[in-house]
Amino acid sequence: MLFGLPGKHPKPKRRKHKPKHKPKPTTPGTPTTPPVTPPVDPPIVPPVGPPPPPPTVDPTNPIPAENLKAGTRDWAAPWAGYSADNNGLRVGAFASSVSVAVGSTLDLKVRVPGGEAYTVDVYRLGWYGGMGGRLITHLGNQQAPSQPAPIASQPDVPSGRIQDTAVRCAWSVTSRIPVEADWVTGIYLAIVSVITSGAGKFQSIVPFMVRDDARAAPLLYLSAMTNYQAYNNYPDDGTPANGYLPTVGRSLYDSNSGYVAGSGLSVRRSAARVSFDRPWSRGNGISQMFDYEVPLIQFLERFGYDVSYAADLDIDQRGEAQRHKAILIAGHSEYWSRGMYQAVIDARDAGTSVACFSSNSIYWQVRFEDSRRTVVGYKNSDNRNYAPSLIRQDPTTGPDACERWRDAPLNKAECGLLGVQYVTNSWCDPRVAGFPLVPKETGHWAFEGTGLTAGVPIQNDLAGYEIDTYTAPSGQPAIPRPVGSQAFATLMESPFTGFDANHYTQHTVIYQAASGALVFSTGSMGWALGLTPNAGLRAGYRELESPGLQQLTRNVLDRMIA
Repeated sequence: MLFGLPGKHPKPKRRKHKPKHKPKPTTPGTPTTPPVTPPVDPPIVPPVGPPPPPPTVDPTNPIPAENLKAGTRDWAAPWAGYSADNNGLRVGAFASSVSVAVGSTLDLKVRVPGGEAYTVDVYRLGWYGGMGGRLITHLGNQQAPSQPAPIASQPDVPSGRIQDTAVRCAWSVTSRIPVEADWVTGIYLAIVSVITSGAGKFQSIVPFMVRDDARAAPLLYLSAMTNYQAYNNYPDDGTPANGYLPTVGRSLYDSNSGYVAGSGLSVRRSAARVSFDRPWSRGNGISQMFDYEVPLIQFLERFGYDVSYAADLDIDQRGEAQRHKAILIAGHSEYWSRGMYQAVIDARDAGTSVACFSSNSIYWQVRFEDSRRTVVGYKNSDNRNYAPSLIRQDPTTGPDACERWRDAPLNKAECGLLGVQYVTNSWCDPRVAGFPLVPKETGHWAFEGTGLTAGVPIQNDLAGYEIDTYTAPSGQPAIPRPVGSQAFATLMESPFTGFDANHYTQHTVIYQAASGALVFSTGSMGWALGLTPNAGLRAGYRELESPGLQQLTRNVLDRMIA
C-alpha cells in the first residue's frame, strides 16, 4: 500500500536502509507507504532434516524428492561483491512471461550497455535442508546485442500530467532457457550477472513460475506478480540531487515515481500503466517476494506438501482455479483483475478452499492489456486525494473500472471472500519490531496440538506490517461477513497501532462456505515469517519461527486437502 496525505511517521528501529521517501500519515482506513526493503543476504541457519509429511501423500508428488537434492544459498542475490542494478546502467533483464509450462522455453531479454558478456544462473526456491534453493542450470558467456534505452512515459504537454503510457523496454531476445520435462513446478529465479571493466559486478534478478499444466496438485500457490509489477519503478535512476526520485522509472505509486520535467510537486508522478516488458527494480519491485513468499515456500516444501505454482494472473486461465483442492494466496496480493477475483469466488462456491497468507489482499481492481504484459491501474479512489485539476480519471467505467473493490461502482469488498478486509499498516518490519498475534478461540480444531493459549500473545511479533480486520474503524460502515458463511471462527484477535497512532484490531479468521469449502485468512503479512527458521535471512534480524503457528497452519491445510 503506498499512498496518503502529507506528514511524518515514526521510523522502524534498527533498519540498515532508509527509504528514499518519507511515508505520509493517514486517517483511519487510509492506506500509506511501506518501507523500501533492502536486498536479502544469505540465510544463516544450518541445514535441518525433513519433518514428517502431511497425512495425505500422493506417490506422484515430486516435492519431497526434489527437496532431498543438494541446495545452495546463492539464490539470495545479489551475491557478495555484486550490486543489484536497479537503474539499468550496467545490466537489465526480464523474461518473456511471468510463468511458463514444463517442457517449453523461456526467453530472456538482456541489455548490457557496456557490451560485456553475461552469465545466467537459474535457481528453484524450496526448502533443500534449510538452504532455500537449488541451482538448476547455468548459461555461460552470453552476449547481448545493442538494445535501446527504456521507453519513458510521455507528459501531456498542455497539462503537464503524465499520460497513461507505460515505461517499457523494446528489447530483442538474447538467451533462451529450455524448461526441461524434469523441472519441478515452483518459483524460479534467473540471475543475470555481469563483470564490467573497472565499474564492478552487477546482477539483474528475473523471477518466473514453472507450471505443470498436466498435473494438478492439491494445493495451488499463487505468487503476487501483479502486485510486484505495480511497485516496480524500473529504471530506478534517481540521484541524491533529486532525492533519488527516478527520471524515467515509474510505478503505480507517486512515492517512488519521478516528476514530469519542470512540473515540481503540482502533478501526479505515478503511471496509470506498468509493463512486464522491463527489468525488476530490486528495491521496489520484487523485494516483497523475498520478504513474504520465500518463508511460505520453505514451509510448504519442508513439510512435503504437494503444490502447483502459478502467477496470480494465471488464476483465471486454463480452468486453473478449480483444478485443485485449495488455493493459496501468497505474498502481498493487492492488485486483482475482475477475472482473477471472480475465478476464486467461483472456485470457492464450487468447493475449492482458499487460504490467504497475505493482508491488504484484493484491494485494487486492475485490467490487463497487451496479452497480459501491461497492468492498468488508475486507482480512482487515490485520485480523490488530489485537486480536481490533477485527477487522472480512468476512462473506463462500470465493472472494469480501476477502483477499490469495496467502492462504487464495484461494491465487492474483499471481506465477501476473505471474511476480513484491509484497515491499516505500521512502518515496522516484524523481523525487527512489531506487534504480536494473540490467539482467541483456541478450542477450535485449528489449534489442536499447537500449545497456544487464548489471550497469551505469540512471542514473535508477526502482526503487520499491514493488517486486516472485521472491526470497522469509528465512523466507517460495518464490515459484513461473507454471505452464506458457516462456523465462522476468530483464531487471532491482536491489538495493533497504526501509522496514525490510532488503535486497531487484527483478525485471523476461518469459515466454511455453503459449498463446504474452507476459507482461511491470516489478516497479517507477517504470518509467513513465523513458519520457517529462514525468515530472517539477514544478520541482525530476530528468529521468528513459531512451532505453534506452524502446527496451526498445518492443521488448516491438512483439513483442506483431506
